[in-house]
Amino acid sequence: MEIPAKSALHLGAQSRHGKLAGIVSLVVSLLLFGTVLAASSASEAPEKKAARGTMTFAPKSLAFGQVEAGTSSQMSVNLTNTSAVAIDITKITTTGAGFSAAKTCLGILAATGCKVVVTFAPAVTKSAKTTEVTGTLTIQDNASNSPQKVSLSGTKFGPFTALTARMTTARGGHTATLLPDGKVLITGGCNKLPCPTALRTAELYDPVANAFTALTATMTSGRFGHTAGLLPDGQVLLTGGYSELGTGAISTPLDTAEVYDPVANTFRALIATMTTVRAWHTATVLPDGTVLLTGGHINNDDTNPLNSAEVYDPAAQTFTALTATMTTDRAGHTATLLPNGQVLLTGGTDTYHDGPPLNTAEAYDPVANTFTALTARMTSVRHFHRAALLPNGQVLLTGGATYGTSVSKTLASALKTAEVYGPVANAFTALTAAMTIPRVGHTATPLPNGQVLLTGGFTNNSSDTALDTAEVYDP
Repeated sequence: MEIPAKSALHLGAQSRHGKLAGIVSLVVSLLLFGTVLAASSASEAPEKKAARGTMTFAPKSLAFGQVEAGTSSQMSVNLTNTSAVAIDITKITTTGAGFSAAKTCLGILAATGCKVVVTFAPAVTKSAKTTEVTGTLTIQDNASNSPQKVSLSGTKFGPFTALTARMTTARGGHTATLLPDGKVLITGGCNKLPCPTALRTAELYDPVANAFTALTATMTSGRFGHTAGLLPDGQVLLTGGYSELGTGAISTPLDTAEVYDPVANTFRALIATMTTVRAWHTATVLPDGTVLLTGGHINNDDTNPLNSAEVYDPAAQTFTALTATMTTDRAGHTATLLPNGQVLLTGGTDTYHDGPPLNTAEAYDPVANTFTALTARMTSVRHFHRAALLPNGQVLLTGGATYGTSVSKTLASALKTAEVYGPVANAFTALTAAMTIPRVGHTATPLPNGQVLLTGGFTNNSSDTALDTAEVYDP
């Protein structure tokens, strides 16, 4: 069949147009496929990361050991950049009670490195319990080994630590004297107020065994608010005090004395008596071996305390009144021999009923036989407190009360605070740490290891009963 020329031309044009369209479609498809391939190749190619440096740090742990509550200790961690890439420290944090870190290393780590200073400062709390504390120092940065972590550890301890051992008898207004063998002789006192009958019993504390043991020997007289002093021959002199202290009647202290012989384990009454009756007075062994007795009450009536003093001579076994008198009447005060041979007297009260205690102090010079008032003042008024000489020559003052001598008001104001007197600076400084319990009419005895033993006394409870507990102060 013959196709007309016009139709043939038309079909040819269609054919050419079809081929052209096919070519265009193919080109477009190839272009799109190439784009897909390129995209696919781009997504499959590994990402090129920025270079990251490496930080070394040492040590990996900080062990602070024992740190007293209220004080602080510092250690440091050294940071070093071991690469050519800059390291940017963005965050420094610590965990664990009492741990903190300085932020001085934040930012670009210097080429010379940096030290992160870590401080362990355990806080003073009501509990004086020794506590192990752990934590972590964390350093965050752009280094390849970020975060860097350092373990932290330390032991919080209070300078006042309760003993697990307890006295064999609850006592207040008793005495405690360090013996030549390192044990502590504890005598007399009362186990409840008012005190119808003072105790005649005694016991020993062994600091090595941490044990209290009752003595079979008993005192020649019950004594409460008396004093004790170690004589040069190793015996202990006990003087004065009340044999009883009731209510509604005037109680007169004793003027008698006795000595305890630790070798024979016996108490023996002295023939000699003091020049006057005394209770809540002080007894201090002087460098020449004589014993200085100062102040005290002469009864439980409205009579003011004494300002007089006397000395006991163990060689002659005599008591002799001094011509010198204290600058202030005092009872319930303390008297401590200082390294320079003088005696520091602190606090007490200069009246009997409801009078405010004193915050004043004075010094006795046995060479000049003079009492001189100090310009320094205690950080708190105190009476029925206790004092002990520390190894560094300072004097520790503990507890006592801030109100007058009526039983209820005195015990209600019982203190658990402490302070130290520095003879060189002639200044009293309050301690941030506190005793484990308020104590009044307790004892304070320096131990051979430099610690101070605190025993018994009364506290601010409603039963007016004495304590059988003890604690030690570690300077």
